[in-house]
Amino acid sequence: NNFYKLHFSIILMLSAKEAAQVAAEYLEDIKNIYDVSLEEIEFSRTENLWLVTLSYTPSSLLGADKEYKIFKVDADDGEVLSMKLLR
Repeated sequence: NNFYKLHFSIILMLSAKEAAQVAAEYLEDIKNIYDVSLEEIEFSRTENLWLVTLSYTPSSLLGADKEYKIFKVDADDGEVLSMKLLR
């Protein structure tokens, strides 16, 4: 019955699109930004999480370069586990 448990957990897992939306909403909630774009998304099977890279322009700095953040999003419950600046 491990097959059914595995299949059931895959069905309930966040999709890549959902993980990207969660990360973008999280970023918009904590930063005053605009022009958010998805740059990369990757699933880590070993950690069961999505690695989401977003770019954005700080709204307080017109003409500023884009900044990049990497998010770890739990694939089971959609919780943002971390957010790091990409340098």
